[in-house]
Amino acid sequence: MLHITHVADSKDLESVSVAWDCMTRSVAFRHSAWLHAWWRHYGVGRELFVLRVANDHDEVVGLAPWYLEATVRHGRVIRPLGNGEVCSDYLSVLATQEYEEEVAESLSRWLMDGANGHCEANQRWDLLALDSIRGDDTLMPRLFQHLKEAGSHVVRRDAMNCWQLDLPDSWDELYGTMSKNRRKNLRRVERRYADNGRIRLVRVEKRDQVQPQMDVLIDLHQRRCHEQGLPGCFASAVFAKFLRDAAEQLFAQGLLGLYVLQLDGRPVAAEFCVASGDTMCDYLGGIDTQAGESSPGTVMHIALIKQLIADGYQTLDFLRGDEPYKESWQAKPCTLVDYRVVPRVTTAQLRHQMWLAGDTVRNWIKTGLHLTGVH
Repeated sequence: MLHITHVADSKDLESVSVAWDCMTRSVAFRHSAWLHAWWRHYGVGRELFVLRVANDHDEVVGLAPWYLEATVRHGRVIRPLGNGEVCSDYLSVLATQEYEEEVAESLSRWLMDGANGHCEANQRWDLLALDSIRGDDTLMPRLFQHLKEAGSHVVRRDAMNCWQLDLPDSWDELYGTMSKNRRKNLRRVERRYADNGRIRLVRVEKRDQVQPQMDVLIDLHQRRCHEQGLPGCFASAVFAKFLRDAAEQLFAQGLLGLYVLQLDGRPVAAEFCVASGDTMCDYLGGIDTQAGESSPGTVMHIALIKQLIADGYQTLDFLRGDEPYKESWQAKPCTLVDYRVVPRVTTAQLRHQMWLAGDTVRNWIKTGLHLTGVH
């Protein structure tokens, strides 16, 4: 039998960090370094709602890394740590492989008790809104099936794709898979910049380099966005503080891949990457659009891919978003899925019906909405 503890105090997060990180399946955006940093900066006005699942020997075998926020429109809503403007991909409930089914079933029972008021007041909820789940996640569909069988309404929709590039053993092998025109363009860029030693890819190797290189990344990212008439991610002061904090924490865990591309000694591109096992996730970047014909984005990706191959990585994940350049590198789509669960409770059902009548659901229908468990 499994036992669930509601972790509502951030001081208790560290007590589960070791077990937490053992269950991430090498997905960095599930790592405590990333999600604890998110909570430190985005937890204001919200309630921590982490569920610790342990066996009879008090060994942690599962974890739901969530928070709860009270809203007028939807009531008490459970959401995943790391969501919102941070756009963390591949979020999930964590569990050891042998306990997946039991963790899903136990969480479902606990959640339904909370929805029905058979619990303390701070454990009650009206909506479970979980997003950025891999389409091939094995645990989450089990949880939602149990919740559906318990009478909840479950709404599922496909969200944005992530794009993953399988890295071969050599650059020449990848180069050979490209179209004739693509090879011609890449070769032109290589001859102009790579073959004559004008470019240098620098990765942060020391802790005291993290923030100076973050300064470079932020400057390049913001300048490019401003030229496009966009505010840029770092226009959010909270996001800027979060990512600087996360960079420090990820570096300490050996998970940070912060790269700066120098052309003739001047930074022209930067990428904030996060290592997930044998995959490097390209989270956010910036380029100098005033670099003329140097094509800094293309030069950066050539240099980065070559470096990742040399370092033994198997995959480069461009993460969510259907920008054309991702497919041009032969990356393949990986679907993300969002779920919305409404318990069979009168107030929650009324709010759900209001939501169904609103603009949000009409937008979902346009992108392909699947309803399950709606009676």
